[in-house]
Amino acid sequence: MEVQEMNRYRFARGVMFGGFFMILLALTGPVNAAPSVDLTLTPSHASPFAYGQLPDYSLGEPVVVNVTLINQGPDPVTIMGFPPKRGISNRNQTDFLAFPRSPDTAVIAPGHNLTFDFAWDQKNAKGMQVDSGLYTIAVYYLLTENGNGSYDLSHLMPYSRTVDVIILPKGGALTADIPVNQTKVVDNVSITLESIHLTNTSGQVIFTFQVPEDIPYQTHPAGWKMCYLDFISVVGAFSIDHTAPRQFFYNGVNCAPPHTFQSTYELDPVPADAQEMKINLTVSGSHVGSSIFHVNLTPYSSQGNMAGSSSPVSPNRPSPLPPALTLAALAVIGAISVIHRRWKP
Repeated sequence: MEVQEMNRYRFARGVMFGGFFMILLALTGPVNAAPSVDLTLTPSHASPFAYGQLPDYSLGEPVVVNVTLINQGPDPVTIMGFPPKRGISNRNQTDFLAFPRSPDTAVIAPGHNLTFDFAWDQKNAKGMQVDSGLYTIAVYYLLTENGNGSYDLSHLMPYSRTVDVIILPKGGALTADIPVNQTKVVDNVSITLESIHLTNTSGQVIFTFQVPEDIPYQTHPAGWKMCYLDFISVVGAFSIDHTAPRQFFYNGVNCAPPHTFQSTYELDPVPADAQEMKINLTVSGSHVGSSIFHVNLTPYSSQGNMAGSSSPVSPNRPSPLPPALTLAALAVIGAISVIHRRWKP
């Protein structure tokens, strides 16, 4: 009886150690290398001879983007869903459109590519024409290194890219460098609208702020100032020719202690025939109040200064996966504030 019990014990121990060995082998055994792929997005208006420019489209003109995925690895790559998922958004996220992934799959052999053209009619999710401005187009693939089309989720990996395009206002965009130099005082804070710079890509509005208190800062070893502006916040909005106000979607800050900092706000392209820009700044924190600036654009729009070709390029770049298709793109969008503890050299 004791011999039988001992044999059963030895058998159970052997099974246990054998199972452990098989698990260890599975964990340490050879694993296929991750796919080596190259994804490119090429808008139809992109020019290979115009480096430094974003492709632009007239309002209502179809936007066509060529999507190419090249298998640069030694093994077949399976595309889990072809055509892939696509998303389109503008900089302030007021328009967003998503195209779902197909249930079909496709396999790319080593050294081969898979390509298709993606066309967008400039309509939003409600079927309405979108506003002019900068739009980000994203393509999201799911890849697996298994070449047999298997849906083994442990071998799936995401792959995505984005590219930016410009949709011009009707009649083109106003391009001008406008010196303004208007100053308002809000609760002991002197605010000067220095200048406005307009291109076919976007606009920049530059303000200088003088505050009565000392701005806390530290000096970086490289010599620039690390400023702390958590005692004041500034929110900006603008309108063109009495249209509905729109919020600035980007704010850059430069500090010059002890009492000065400068903010740069960005906006989408301005119509070529615009007559006036109205800007409303609201100050909160240690100082409270608001101010309105009116800028006459007539001397510049009357020149018929249409969209030029000075916009910066946006190369294909990795983008986050849904649902963070903010194509976060895209981190501070909407109301613009002087961010706590933000600094620049």
